[in-house]
Amino acid sequence: MQVYACAIYFSKKIVVVPYSKIRAIGYLHSTGNRSILNMLNLDTMKKYYTLLLFLLLCGWADAQSQPPAEAEKLFNEGLDYKSRQQYAEAVDKFTQAIAVFPWSFDYWHQRGYVRIDMGQYHEAIADFSYMLYFSPKHLRARMERAFALKQIGNAREALEEYRVAVQDHPADFQAHYEYGYSLIDFEEYTKGIEHMKKASELNPESGDPLYELAFCYLKTKQYQTALDTFKSAQAKLGDRTPPGYYFHIAECQVKLGKKAEACTNFEKAEQLKVQGAAEARVANCK
Repeated sequence: MQVYACAIYFSKKIVVVPYSKIRAIGYLHSTGNRSILNMLNLDTMKKYYTLLLFLLLCGWADAQSQPPAEAEKLFNEGLDYKSRQQYAEAVDKFTQAIAVFPWSFDYWHQRGYVRIDMGQYHEAIADFSYMLYFSPKHLRARMERAFALKQIGNAREALEEYRVAVQDHPADFQAHYEYGYSLIDFEEYTKGIEHMKKASELNPESGDPLYELAFCYLKTKQYQTALDTFKSAQAKLGDRTPPGYYFHIAECQVKLGKKAEACTNFEKAEQLKVQGAAEARVANCK
């Protein structure tokens, strides 16, 4: 079935858009040209994306169920450039593939992923937002959009993205870990405990969630539990144990009255140039 036009209620007006315009608008968006978007306020931006996505839906009836050979060729060329870390060329190929066939999530996902590697976080967010509009429970798009949001300073929005990821995928280790880590950034240690515990259960071989869990216990004044958990984390992390480990276990030992052990660990932390270790040693080890 051919769609010839779309009637759209947009900004309190009925806008009739010929189908011949739909692909052109989709291509303009797929290029990632933000010169026009930068001039729009947030409300207008939301209306723009609503219009764009509705137009793509209108063109869906004309889409093929499988990407055409031309689009797949461009996409594979993009993957080849990506594997050689030629990111600008990869983005160009993915963009061309999207212009030919904008309904493949793989094309948008790979372009967004490469844009993160290039530090083009706003453009990456746009790619992952497109995917999430059509598939709100797409885990990788949700997680990568959250990461990009953190990189541009939108930590609170990233926290919400990770919360939704955990809600939609309660059995995913990475979703719980990243959500817990973001909660720690906001000093929400009690909730951080909940999600780092879950991450540890989902991946018992990993020491990373255990280390963050121990830190949460320390911040909530559960000193013996924190000390025990730090030691369990260190046993799993081995050579990857952060230098701050010695400082944190010394903090626990001071609170538990184990002054001699604490002083030994403050000294180790100082030798590893952990911030605050020298001052803590002087204050506690007279």
